[in-house]
Amino acid sequence: MTEFVGRDRFNAAFPSSMSAAAFVDTLNANAGNPLSKSERDQLVSDLSNGSKTRGEVLRAVAEDSDLIRTEFNRAFVLMQYFGYLRRNPNSSPDIDYTGYDFWLTKLNNFNGNYIDAEMVKAFLSSIEYRERFQGGASRGNPAGSSLSRNAAFSRESIARSLWTSLPISLVRSFVGG
Repeated sequence: MTEFVGRDRFNAAFPSSMSAAAFVDTLNANAGNPLSKSERDQLVSDLSNGSKTRGEVLRAVAEDSDLIRTEFNRAFVLMQYFGYLRRNPNSSPDIDYTGYDFWLTKLNNFNGNYIDAEMVKAFLSSIEYRERFQGGASRGNPAGSSLSRNAAFSRESIARSLWTSLPISLVRSFVGG
């Protein structure tokens, strides 16, 4: 950490002439204000009296549990879009971050518990996700639609659609042949 805070770029943004309070306040603001007043005051005091270095204060802010939870939740929601829907949250069919904001708020309301928030369940049962496998190339299925929405799902039609992705023994056991 000492090496990091010694970099020219860091020192340009946080000059050594900066007061302890200004240093902590700037770090806190850049991190989205995760520090409580008492945490902030303690870091200012520690930096002022020399019991912590600038690197240690930076690390304390970066490892703050509120910051970690906030960033984890943001990353988790983003991962759902990338992983299940294979798109950015503001890409078509969305035009902004309304959906992302909805899921982030819901996850935050459930204190990061994605199971209780039913996030994975919702992404898996979404039409957009299911169309990746049943829809055309516009939904991430480069082979196009192998199963029509209106098709009767006989054992044979399901087996044909799975033929390329499952071992032949498993397909044969499914269709009974």
